[in-house]
Amino acid sequence: MKLLVVVETLNGNPIARSIASTFTAPEPMPSSPEKPFSGKFPVRVSPALHRAAALAARRRGESLNAFIEYALERETRNARADAEPLGR
Repeated sequence: MKLLVVVETLNGNPIARSIASTFTAPEPMPSSPEKPFSGKFPVRVSPALHRAAALAARRRGESLNAFIEYALERETRNARADAEPLGR
């Protein structure tokens, strides 16, 4: 899948007019991945959120990793519950 990115001219700027690049967009993830997930993935957050999560983990007496795992489990459980049809 190709994605063409074009920067439009701003105030007649000829440099901006000449900028255009073609990028290869990532393929969508298949419904059943060919290889299993490793359980590791880098996550970027703001320094303020990093600090708040570290402090919350310390208050709970657990590692930051354990705290993040707990939060992800809770949110994915909630997301699955929200996606279920009403009346079940």
